[in-house]
Amino acid sequence: MNPDEFERAAFSDEARAIQFTMEDAEEANEIMNILLGKENEARTKYIFDNIDFKVVEGE
Repeated sequence: MNPDEFERAAFSDEARAIQFTMEDAEEANEIMNILLGKENEARTKYIFDNIDFKVVEGE
């Protein structure tokens, strides 16, 4: 991304017009609690259920 593209993407009014709902916030909170919480089994399950490892490994 060149500097002009970055400026448009980072500072345009369109980039700042993102709206979140209460449901979005609740879901984000649940995910953060899973990923940063003390329950290793829940974190492992979330990771294996939600990550496409083929993409991560570059296949």
